[in-house]
Amino acid sequence: MPSEFSLKAIKIMKNIPSGKVVTYGQVATYAGNNRGARQVVRLLSSSWEK
Repeated sequence: MPSEFSLKAIKIMKNIPSGKVVTYGQVATYAGNNRGARQVVRLLSSSWEK
């Protein structure tokens, strides 16, 4: 089961408009963990859309 942070980060990433640039750190901060950039990278490398 995904963590609360993962669910928030996924929701944030799905709502990024096409052409908009957002850093891993920004996604992590918006999801509530300002030091979670590496977690965002791991999340993106997994198959979270399934």
